[in-house]
Amino acid sequence: MTILIDILNKEDKDLEFAAKAFAKLGIGLHDATVASWKVKYHYNMLRPETYIKENIDRDFISLINSQATPEYSCSAASVGMTGAEILNELFGYNYAFTDRTHAFRKDIDGTPRSFQSFQHMAEEINNSNLYGGIHYRFSLEAGQKQGTQIGKNINRLTM
Repeated sequence: MTILIDILNKEDKDLEFAAKAFAKLGIGLHDATVASWKVKYHYNMLRPETYIKENIDRDFISLINSQATPEYSCSAASVGMTGAEILNELFGYNYAFTDRTHAFRKDIDGTPRSFQSFQHMAEEINNSNLYGGIHYRFSLEAGQKQGTQIGKNINRLTM
């Protein structure tokens, strides 16, 4: 939503466009979250770090704290891809932007991130979850597929 606000301000969009954009993105992000969490508790799969601790190295410590929830499918991939699909439809598939969502946080490096497209952002979300040991690749791919379909469904809504 912060990314949408920044882009709407930059593009000086009218109230009607902004209302539709917020409605579509809000509905999409909600649906992606609900859908991915439903899948998580249907399959109830162990996260990679849990598997490593139980089967390979009991002293393993991940560099990124993961949620105490089942692993499959990746909700971040689903939500990220849903957002990317909706923002693609609103602003174009090659829209370059800077994400300033975390610019004022003190607990993490909130340096703004620049992306060449919304797809580029979604791919970075996936890579961070893979490299952080939070999700398996197949879970990220499932989340992306789920998010793509949800985003396309939302984009078909007429408002």
